[in-house]
Amino acid sequence: MFNLFLISLVSFLGYMTFIILKYGIPASISETYYLLPKKIGHVVFWFWTLAVALPLMIFGAEISPEFFPSKFLISFCGVMLIFVGTAAQFKEDFVRKFHFIFAGICAAFSLGWIYFTVPKLFWIPFVMAVPFSIIGVITKGVNAEGVKRNSLVTFLELVCFVSIYICMFLYWIMIHKF
Repeated sequence: MFNLFLISLVSFLGYMTFIILKYGIPASISETYYLLPKKIGHVVFWFWTLAVALPLMIFGAEISPEFFPSKFLISFCGVMLIFVGTAAQFKEDFVRKFHFIFAGICAAFSLGWIYFTVPKLFWIPFVMAVPFSIIGVITKGVNAEGVKRNSLVTFLELVCFVSIYICMFLYWIMIHKF
């Protein structure tokens, strides 16, 4: 089962590394949809969200305790991330509201999973948020229009992703008592 965690992590790191090396730090992770070539942008972004979300939500549901919020939160966190990938065209008026709603719910559910499953580690996202926010404000992010602006959104999104990976890994170690 731990292989699913690794598949998700490698997918996340591989995609983000490719994007950063090829285009620079994006203004947001969703901006990568627009940075990729038009013919493949949506397909690549959508498959990336699948490759990250599906294995992680299966792994998370498997290791989560049986009480209600934990399994529900991690499962729907993954579903919301897939919906974010489906509504990738956030610069279009109709899609924008759905994209941001799905992204917000995904972030909230990832933090909720940490809070209800491993409350001892709930400090991790908040401690990470401070330096990541500072880096995000200082670092110029790129977008498809070539306008450089801060990359705060990217780094706040990274807080959620990195926090869930760290907390799931530590929780997995705790329940296996290595």
